[in-house]
Amino acid sequence: MALSLHSLSCKHFRNLQTKNIQFSETLTILQGPNASGKTNTLEAIQLICTGYSSRHSTAEQLLQKDSSQGLLKGKLLGDQRVLDIEIHLQKEDKPSDEAHFTKTYIKNGKKVQPSIISGTLPTILFTPDHLRLIKDGARIRREEIDTFCVQFSQPYQSILKTYQHTLEQRNKLLKESPGNNELIHSLDEILSKTGAQLVKARMQCLEHLKPFYFSMYQEIAPKEEVSFEYISSGISLVPHASLDDIAEKLLQGLKEKRDQDKQTGATSIGPHRDDILFCLNGQSARIYGSQGQQRSLVLAWKLSLVRYTEEFLGKRPLLLLDDVMSELDATRRGTITQFLQQDIQTIISTTHEGYFDQETLNNAEIIPYP
Repeated sequence: MALSLHSLSCKHFRNLQTKNIQFSETLTILQGPNASGKTNTLEAIQLICTGYSSRHSTAEQLLQKDSSQGLLKGKLLGDQRVLDIEIHLQKEDKPSDEAHFTKTYIKNGKKVQPSIISGTLPTILFTPDHLRLIKDGARIRREEIDTFCVQFSQPYQSILKTYQHTLEQRNKLLKESPGNNELIHSLDEILSKTGAQLVKARMQCLEHLKPFYFSMYQEIAPKEEVSFEYISSGISLVPHASLDDIAEKLLQGLKEKRDQDKQTGATSIGPHRDDILFCLNGQSARIYGSQGQQRSLVLAWKLSLVRYTEEFLGKRPLLLLDDVMSELDATRRGTITQFLQQDIQTIISTTHEGYFDQETLNNAEIIPYP
């Protein structure tokens, strides 16, 4: 039996005073009005299963207001394993009257770093905000691919952190000490090496994902031709460029743009500026795609990530859907409902049950909120 989320307990977590849930191995529906804690529950699940929150929340934000301690407890079962994961939230008052907030992860009784939890049970999250994946700026698409990749590769997470830290150092140096070319060149070498690793990993992930994505989109819109490609900022790359070639081109590009970067105080090329171009019938979906087409592209993207994780990576993921049914039309809701017939553990939040047919409701575990 594949690993699945069995239960979750929340105490003094955001607006949840206490909440105890036992999940179905197939479909669980969190049903209730807005602001009742459904989205917060999904965030708690992300933290337990992956060690991170897509909302990038601090410990202070996670701890319920006026509380000094909070606790998340999750139990994962399957693959002949029992995993008990806890996250302790603590408010500590300092002599300076400034409160200090901490977040501590515990796995099977032992304190661990969140990176150890990452990838334990891969999660695919789909929220109304993700419907902007195509039409918004490149940052949301970079975050999407990075969020997916870190769950399956601790090295990726480490490289991404190193790259981001080095980038901050370079930008600070460009603003405060632009004449220090020796140190800037040293940072450029680190950026080019770590940047090349990020670019290569992203390109490989997208290449492996393509057949799943094309197949999924064809199920939604069989008469349209869809494609996507990785767009590297400032340098030209062939699809299967080597790591050394990417690093060399990045280093050369950083050198060529150095004077310009000194004037702006920002690094103008690198994976922090890259993008994913989605096309429909050979044209940019961001520019020419209708709202309905863009939503179909995002839906296909999310569901293809589930298939890719299960069939290519060999892990059954947990699918989290945060009130997306209210944002989709009947046809696209039907696509999701049909997809849920597969053996995928899914947790959906919704304001009312009317978005689901009676058969789906009969086979689901329904958790009322508040």
